[in-house]
Amino acid sequence: GPVTIRDVAPYLRSQAFWVCLEGARSESGYPILYCKGMFGGSRTDLVRQVLYAMDRIWANMPADRPPKMVWVMEVVASSYRIPDKDFRTAVFDTLKCQYPWMKHSEGVYFLDAPNVVKWGFKIMGNFFDKDEMAKFHFISRSQWQKQSFGISPENRLPDWGGGTLRFDIESYIAERARAEGVDPELCSAQNCAVATVDTAIEHKIRCSAAEAKELATFCGYLWKRGSGGLLGNTKWKRKYFAVFESRCAVYYDSEADARPAQFLDLVGSDVQAWQSDRPHSFLLLTARRKFHLACETPEELETWVGRFQRLATDGDHVREAMMRSDSNLQPLNVEAEWQLV
Repeated sequence: GPVTIRDVAPYLRSQAFWVCLEGARSESGYPILYCKGMFGGSRTDLVRQVLYAMDRIWANMPADRPPKMVWVMEVVASSYRIPDKDFRTAVFDTLKCQYPWMKHSEGVYFLDAPNVVKWGFKIMGNFFDKDEMAKFHFISRSQWQKQSFGISPENRLPDWGGGTLRFDIESYIAERARAEGVDPELCSAQNCAVATVDTAIEHKIRCSAAEAKELATFCGYLWKRGSGGLLGNTKWKRKYFAVFESRCAVYYDSEADARPAQFLDLVGSDVQAWQSDRPHSFLLLTARRKFHLACETPEELETWVGRFQRLATDGDHVREAMMRSDSNLQPLNVEAEWQLV
């Protein structure tokens, strides 16, 4: 069925989301899509977020001219990641298939993007053609205060630099619920809270590795294999993991790092045996992705697997979904000896 505000409200309350700024227009009269950070969720959740945001853009599209839009992407460094296969399929493929006109966007403006984000988009030639890439503009807030970039101050948010447009996410959710005939109470913060991954992890764990060591239930080094990503990198690298009693974890590139490299939501996670080119390896399956991990010794393997399994709850749906997408995975008897890997 159609995606409603109730489906996306939890993600709109998180630190990364897409939203059509209802009523705001570029100087040419086209709607504005505000992208704060790089949103997350399962593949289904990502598709729903794209569909809802783009459907609202279409509803705000002027009827007397060819469809176009303006993207304003406020970079949130903590949510940024190189797009994995699920993200590329759910976001890029959905946009190209469902909204082919979006390639004619007036412009895509990235606010205060760090170099890693600029680099990430420069290597995405397989997903964007030259005309689309030419519309990508990496600008600072101070630059936007000095130039209009096709959006007048009354149609810009204050955080962008020089804007006066007022926008409140709770008011937006309530207004959309009334317009769509959805009971606003069902979309309230009490009944439709922030998406789990944000409340459990991204709003709480922003500490250094040293601080995480003091707060974590357990921590230590594991080998992690690259997921492939855009560059096809599947090399093994040693990472420092910290796992918390609230069923979430983080890992760092080193024990001296000031900020985590990645957040893991362990709610609904599962562990699978896995034969690889590195001994003592296993798969950690979360609702968002799978992590290829390995230990130094059989004893460490047994310890880490036991710890992850103790924190994981209700992992059947994750295991089944992963096994459908990877025929090489086999069910693991929790009581089995881990010496086999």
